[in-house]
Amino acid sequence: MPNSTCRLLSNGYKFDFEGSDIVYKPCCHFPMSQRLDASAAEHQEFRRNLNEINSYESSTCGQCNFESNRKIRKTWRDHSFKIVPVDAEVGDPSYLEIQTDKTCNGGCIICGPWNSSYWQSELKQFPIKQTVDPIDKILSLIDIQKTKKILFLGGEPFLSTTDTKILPLIKQPELVSLQYTTNGSIYPSQLHIDLWSKFQSVLINFSLDGIGDRFDYIRYPLKWSQVEKNVTRMMKELPGNVQFKSNHTINMLNLYYYKEFDDWHSQVMQSDRNIGYSFTPCDGILSPKTVPKKLFNMLLDKYDVDSKVIQTILDDDCNDQKNLIAYLSELDDRRGLNWRQVFPEISDCFV
Repeated sequence: MPNSTCRLLSNGYKFDFEGSDIVYKPCCHFPMSQRLDASAAEHQEFRRNLNEINSYESSTCGQCNFESNRKIRKTWRDHSFKIVPVDAEVGDPSYLEIQTDKTCNGGCIICGPWNSSYWQSELKQFPIKQTVDPIDKILSLIDIQKTKKILFLGGEPFLSTTDTKILPLIKQPELVSLQYTTNGSIYPSQLHIDLWSKFQSVLINFSLDGIGDRFDYIRYPLKWSQVEKNVTRMMKELPGNVQFKSNHTINMLNLYYYKEFDDWHSQVMQSDRNIGYSFTPCDGILSPKTVPKKLFNMLLDKYDVDSKVIQTILDDDCNDQKNLIAYLSELDDRRGLNWRQVFPEISDCFV
């Protein structure tokens, strides 16, 4: 029987690389993983241990609890009860996240070489070449016919062949929903569109962390002008079973400019097939959970104290400004940019 507190613990698989090893865990936030080449007994033990977790009490599920307690957004834990059937057996791969191709044309400032070939090339950090197709190894572990939802991640999934290898193998596509997280810079191929027509539904989730010059900086070297054209074209031309959503990842630089994006989204993304957008705080050096006192006061002046913007902040005494400024300065020197010119209103909050 699926886990009663989060069905991803019993039936979720997020496949990724750790070094040269393909690993899986129940979701993207979970801190522990299992190697794909582990023994059958080790796989069973891993799943058994996951299924015993109470997600509301365990520190391993801290991100979902943070987002839920502060009412930032619906979590994957919330969605898991719709995705995983109540009669699923523990270990059935009802929900899949696949992130085994890091090919990407973006060097987003909240990302790095672990998820982007652009970053790898820019830093001259090249991944270990794989001798075995990760998709073949994944399909040797799971029964794809028991899957109800698949999320394809990257890199940039529309530069990958991962999905086009998997989707033709699904015998009852009309019972399966698909989701893609894309940077919006690539229009899907005709092969993608033809495959999608057979599935129950397709959700395209655009990663949009700002508009105009602020998007160009955060999602370097992508250009907002091209992305906006692609977004509006997809909403107009793609088949009727395709829906659209945006994910706005909040970071230290774009926190103050949230309303700018919100206004654009309200004006441009109006469609019967648009299901809104999610609001996600990023991790790492650009996390908005701690901000400088001056910036916090500016945010209080601009937004309601109960707004999602304010709710992402845990501490208004940021002690990591020197590392943040050093990181942005290094990026600007390498890319010929100037973050203070792109985000002038908040520039003097960082010293």
